[in-house]
Amino acid sequence: CTVHGDEMGKEFASAVIRNLAMAPDTKKPMVEHSCLLDVLVELTDDPDLKTRRNAVSAIGSLAIADENSLAFVTHGEGIILQIMQRLVQSETDAIIRRRAARALRCFGRKETVEMIVDCKGIVDS
Repeated sequence: CTVHGDEMGKEFASAVIRNLAMAPDTKKPMVEHSCLLDVLVELTDDPDLKTRRNAVSAIGSLAIADENSLAFVTHGEGIILQIMQRLVQSETDAIIRRRAARALRCFGRKETVEMIVDCKGIVDS
């Protein structure tokens, strides 16, 4: 679904992931698949606004589960933290900025707060 040129497919796939991420019983199993996190990372940088919104919404929904915070903070050497920080600082869409800020807030749990603070520039955001 992330093949370049299949914009409609990416938008639909991001919507499916977003909808699945809302269910309480899917939050932990979804994050256990690092390839899914990689897809969400890719979709947060998609040119299509709806696809980006869906991807950031999915991350935020999955981040609500306490047990997922560590996976988000450590995945890809902190790439998801960096993306959420970038979105809060420079995304032109207010909805995406708000959702990214919410996800960052959800990442901050007892076991992850030091890692988040150590991330360059994150506290200044």
